[in-house]
Parts: sequence; C-alpha cells; structure tokens
Amino acid sequence: MSATDKKACPEIHLIEAYVSNQISAISERKKVSHHINSCLRCYALATELNQYYKILEQEKRRPVSSTIFKLIDNIEKENVVIAGILLQPNDTQEHKQLKQYQAEIVLLPQKDCKIDMDDLDCIPIDDNEIFVRAIQSQDTSETTLFLYANNEKLYRNVQFQIKSGAETFLSDNIGRIELGQFDINNLDEQHITIIPESA
Repeated sequence: MSATDKKACPEIHLIEAYVSNQISAISERKKVSHHINSCLRCYALATELNQYYKILEQEKRRPVSSTIFKLIDNIEKENVVIAGILLQPNDTQEHKQLKQYQAEIVLLPQKDCKIDMDDLDCIPIDDNEIFVRAIQSQDTSETTLFLYANNEKLYRNVQFQIKSGAETFLSDNIGRIELGQFDINNLDEQHITIIPESA
C-alpha cells in the first residue's frame, strides 16, 4: 500500500457510500475497493468510517442512555416531565408467556423541582424487574416510555398492557413505547402485563 496522489482519490462521499454498502454497481465498487487498498490516506478514512458505522449500529440496539435524557432535559427544560417507574413482578405468574408486574413511580419531580438525571442511573434493578423512564410533554401530555431490563427479552419488541383488557402498546427494539396522551401519574400502582416477542 502506498500514498497515492490526492487528485486520484475518490471523494469522501463515495468512500462513505462504499463503507455503508450503498454502491450497487459491482464495477464501481471494485474500483473504490482497489483504490482504498492501495492508498494509505483513503484506507485510514475507510477504516475510520467503518468503525463509526459499527458503533452507530451497536448504539441503535442499546437502550436509550441517560445521556439522551440529559440532552432532552436541557433542550426542553420547562416543557418536559421525566419520571422513573419500577415494574416489579407479581408473586404469582399465572401464565408463562404473560409477565405480570406492579408499577411503582420511584422518581417524579415535585412542584418547581426537577429530577436530577443522575438519579435515574442509581435505581438498582433485579434480573426480573423492569425500569421505565417516562417522558411527558407538559404542553400536549404526549408520553413516551423507555423500558430497560437486564434481560433484553423483557423490553425489546414486547407488548405492554396497562390494566387487563386495556389497549396494548408495542415497544421497539430499544424499548421505546409511544403512549400518546397519557398522565404519568396513572401508571402508579397499576398492574402491567408484558408479553415478550417470542410469546
């Protein structure tokens, strides 16, 4: 591999398209591949872009971190209420496919007092528990839940039901659930049913 004249190097968007598998023409793909393998500068750039895309893909599969919640909190300080809710399994599980939980709001801002976002990271959970971060718009009451559990099957692509016979909501692969207009306080002391994807 040698340092190649910069004029012969493909533009960065073409290298990015190669790394992210967006070049469909085989001849064009081979041409870019050959250049990357013969040019130190472009090889380093392609390696860096490849690492970026790997990290991005890993982040997509992780539960939303508290950093995101801090960002939301900073952007919309006056318009968002953020709460922490712990789902603890009921002692008796009647059906293996249905997981029954009792919800308890463990962190909710008091009037004129916001939650310290670091507090959301300090809630210890057992292997069979689920921790929920709830975000509610004060303007529209639109509420989004972000589920997290030590066992990913309890929060990824699960059905979430508040009260028996009520509407069922689906979480995505990071545990996000859009409840629509909903009061966070209504989750306290509720019986929640979780139906894992494999059920």
